Amino acid sequence: MKKQIPLLILILLVISFHNLKTAGIRTGEKAGISGIESCSKICANITSCADPKGTNSNDLKLAASLSCEIFCTKQFQSFSSCSDQISKSCDLGTKCLMNGFGVSI
Repeated sequence: MKKQIPLLILILLVISFHNLKTAGIRTGEKAGISGIESCSKICANITSCADPKGTNSNDLKLAASLSCEIFCTKQFQSFSSCSDQISKSCDLGTKCLMNGFGVSI
Protein backbone atom coordinates (compact mmCIF):
# COMPACT_ATOMS: atom_id res chain seq x y z
CA MET A 1 0.00 0.00 0.00
CA LYS A 2 2.89 2.38 0.75
CA LYS A 3 4.13 2.04 -2.82
CA GLN A 4 0.76 3.10 -4.19
CA ILE A 5 0.46 6.33 -2.18
CA PRO A 6 2.75 8.40 -4.48
CA LEU A 7 0.81 7.11 -7.48
CA LEU A 8 -2.50 8.11 -5.90
CA ILE A 9 -1.15 11.57 -5.08
CA LEU A 10 0.06 11.96 -8.66
CA ILE A 11 -3.33 10.92 -10.04
CA LEU A 12 -5.10 13.41 -7.74
CA LEU A 13 -2.75 16.19 -8.87
CA VAL A 14 -3.37 15.43 -12.53
CA ILE A 15 -7.14 15.33 -12.04
CA SER A 16 -7.16 18.60 -10.08
CA PHE A 17 -4.96 20.31 -12.68
CA HIS A 18 -7.27 19.12 -15.44
CA ASN A 19 -10.34 20.39 -13.57
CA LEU A 20 -8.72 23.76 -12.91
CA LYS A 21 -7.78 24.16 -16.55
CA THR A 22 -11.21 23.24 -17.90
CA ALA A 23 -13.22 25.17 -15.30
CA GLY A 24 -11.45 28.51 -15.72
CA ILE A 25 -11.17 30.93 -18.60
CA ARG A 26 -11.15 29.01 -21.83
CA THR A 27 -8.14 30.63 -23.47
CA GLY A 28 -6.92 27.31 -24.79
CA GLU A 29 -10.16 26.39 -26.52
CA LYS A 30 -9.61 24.33 -29.64
CA ALA A 31 -11.36 25.03 -32.91
CA GLY A 32 -14.22 22.85 -34.07
CA ILE A 33 -15.24 22.15 -37.66
CA SER A 34 -16.49 25.70 -38.26
CA GLY A 35 -13.41 27.08 -36.50
CA ILE A 36 -11.09 25.33 -38.92
CA GLU A 37 -12.74 27.13 -41.83
CA SER A 38 -12.44 30.50 -40.13
CA CYS A 39 -8.83 29.73 -39.18
CA SER A 40 -7.93 29.33 -42.85
CA LYS A 41 -9.46 32.77 -43.59
CA ILE A 42 -7.70 34.38 -40.64
CA CYS A 43 -4.38 32.81 -41.61
CA ALA A 44 -4.78 33.92 -45.22
CA ASN A 45 -5.04 37.49 -43.93
CA ILE A 46 -2.02 37.01 -41.70
CA THR A 47 0.15 35.53 -44.46
CA SER A 48 -0.77 38.41 -46.75
CA CYS A 49 0.99 40.62 -44.20
CA ALA A 50 4.29 38.83 -44.86
CA ASP A 51 6.90 40.79 -46.77
CA PRO A 52 6.70 39.78 -50.46
CA LYS A 53 10.31 40.80 -51.06
CA GLY A 54 13.17 38.41 -50.53
CA THR A 55 14.59 35.25 -51.97
CA ASN A 56 12.50 32.77 -50.00
CA SER A 57 9.25 34.71 -49.76
CA ASN A 58 7.10 31.79 -50.96
CA ASP A 59 8.74 29.43 -48.48
CA LEU A 60 8.24 31.94 -45.67
CA LYS A 61 4.58 32.44 -46.59
CA LEU A 62 4.02 28.68 -46.67
CA ALA A 63 5.70 28.23 -43.29
CA ALA A 64 3.75 31.17 -41.84
CA SER A 65 0.47 29.78 -43.17
CA LEU A 66 1.11 26.30 -41.81
CA SER A 67 2.23 27.48 -38.39
CA CYS A 68 -0.67 29.95 -38.21
CA GLU A 69 -3.26 27.28 -38.97
CA ILE A 70 -1.78 24.92 -36.38
CA PHE A 71 -1.62 27.64 -33.74
CA CYS A 72 -5.08 28.97 -34.64
CA THR A 73 -6.72 25.57 -34.21
CA LYS A 74 -5.04 25.16 -30.83
CA GLN A 75 -5.76 28.72 -29.58
CA PHE A 76 -8.96 29.43 -31.48
CA GLN A 77 -10.58 31.77 -28.97
CA SER A 78 -7.68 34.24 -29.07
CA PHE A 79 -7.52 34.21 -32.86
CA SER A 80 -11.28 34.55 -33.34
CA SER A 81 -11.43 37.54 -31.01
CA CYS A 82 -8.81 39.30 -33.17
CA SER A 83 -10.23 38.33 -36.58
CA ASP A 84 -11.75 41.78 -37.21
CA GLN A 85 -8.49 43.57 -36.43
CA ILE A 86 -6.51 41.11 -38.56
CA SER A 87 -8.76 41.71 -41.56
CA LYS A 88 -8.53 45.51 -41.16
CA SER A 89 -4.79 45.98 -40.69
CA CYS A 90 -1.64 43.95 -40.15
CA ASP A 91 -0.53 46.22 -37.31
CA LEU A 92 -3.88 46.08 -35.51
CA GLY A 93 -3.99 42.30 -35.83
CA THR A 94 -0.45 41.94 -34.52
CA LYS A 95 -1.17 44.17 -31.53
CA CYS A 96 -4.41 42.32 -30.77
CA LEU A 97 -2.73 38.90 -30.87
CA MET A 98 0.19 40.09 -28.77
CA ASN A 99 -2.16 41.56 -26.18
CA GLY A 100 -4.29 38.40 -26.22
CA PHE A 101 -1.30 36.17 -25.51
CA GLY A 102 0.31 38.62 -23.09
CA VAL A 103 3.40 39.19 -25.21
CA SER A 104 5.16 42.53 -25.23
CA ILE A 105 8.06 43.34 -27.50
